[in-house]
Amino acid sequence: LWDDLARTEEQAALLEASLQNDPFLTQGDMNQKTNELYILWDSVLNTTWQGLKRLLDEDAMAALTVEERAWIKEKERAVEEAGAGSEGGSIQPMLMNDTAAEMTKARVYELMELLDE
Repeated sequence: LWDDLARTEEQAALLEASLQNDPFLTQGDMNQKTNELYILWDSVLNTTWQGLKRLLDEDAMAALTVEERAWIKEKERAVEEAGAGSEGGSIQPMLMNDTAAEMTKARVYELMELLDE
């Protein structure tokens, strides 16, 4: 799982560098790249979750599932809120994707800490 995380960090760094340094990106390009970034982190989140299912006992996994459902609701609320100020604007998807990617990345690291315990 740590190797997956390292690869994800490398891929994320490339996307982030492109977003920050490419002056020719259109808003549509930025929306697409931030979506790719979110998908990248969501994929490693799912991989991490599967690893935890193999490692944790049933009670620990049940408690973590309750926590994860609450986190998902909070993430969905934050993503909607991030886009609310630009509703209907071309930047709205980027703002929402950025929030989803950042929150998902943070959650991956929280879950990975459980693997070290």
